[in-house]
Amino acid sequence: MREHFCKSLKNEKVYQNPPNGDPDLYQMLNNYIELYNTKRGNAEIGEVPPHQVYTTKKIAS
Repeated sequence: MREHFCKSLKNEKVYQNPPNGDPDLYQMLNNYIELYNTKRGNAEIGEVPPHQVYTTKKIAS
């Protein structure tokens, strides 16, 4: 999943809107990580955000 994250970050943010220095890059990364983990669906895990999958408690039946 790490490779997918890096590819998505570069394609969706960095290449489309290059940062203007370290502070801009830092803010861009923070914003994208928040979006990626909590709002953006991921095809590899059922079109849901990673946060939703990894924080859902599994109940044994």
